[in-house]
Amino acid sequence: MMFGMFTSPVVFIFPLVIFFLVARVAARFIRGATRRPYHDLSDEFGPPPEVYRKDPRGLIRGNNSDEAKIFKLALRLKGRLTVSDVVIETGLNLQQAEDLLEGLVDSIHVRMEVDDQGLVTYEFPEIIRRLEGDASGAL
Repeated sequence: MMFGMFTSPVVFIFPLVIFFLVARVAARFIRGATRRPYHDLSDEFGPPPEVYRKDPRGLIRGNNSDEAKIFKLALRLKGRLTVSDVVIETGLNLQQAEDLLEGLVDSIHVRMEVDDQGLVTYEFPEIIRRLEGDASGAL
């Protein structure tokens, strides 16, 4: 009597599980392999897939190297830069340097400060904080 009570749910659920598995296998067989590489998928936040197909490493060699130079320069100059500093270091023209710095401004990693005389300074709070931490640790 006890045995009959446990077999009825198993007898009911087992065919459902088998049916579900067969349906999944059949659906995959009918659809075929539809998986695509990540760069073929459209991404509303990134560049279009054509960019990756043309030169997948071009993005790494492009603006990122300029940004790295900017951050290294900011580290060397204690976290504060002007457009002139960037022009001298990178060889970019004035407009390119200004556009590059303004593109980095996000008020978290880079922020723009204007003093009373109108001098625009780009500050890198993470770098400033790191250098201040090193100075206080050295004392």
